[in-house]
Amino acid sequence: MTDGVSVYNKPVMDQMYQELKQYHGLLGQAGRDDFQTASEKLKAAWTDPTDNTINQAYTGGYEIVKNKFDGEFTDTLTVLENIATALENALANAGYTDAKIADGFGA
Repeated sequence: MTDGVSVYNKPVMDQMYQELKQYHGLLGQAGRDDFQTASEKLKAAWTDPTDNTINQAYTGGYEIVKNKFDGEFTDTLTVLENIATALENALANAGYTDAKIADGFGA
């Protein structure tokens, strides 16, 4: 608002939004790319090179847990993305409201 009065701290909220987007991207990369690469290496280590059979420890244990993790991780990324979107919308709405109020007072 024109006198610097607001019920939110726009610079802090802007910074929070930027950091949320940044860490969301980093987390997504680590979870998808890095974890997938490590999983492929583990699978290769548990594969018999003579007949390409994969050890039961991978298929009956690790792979089941990894698939569950992948689903929950995707859900977590979706929640974080939704939070970032809600924050972005709230900032835009607050700015619009501030401008409308300022216009109403002839500022």
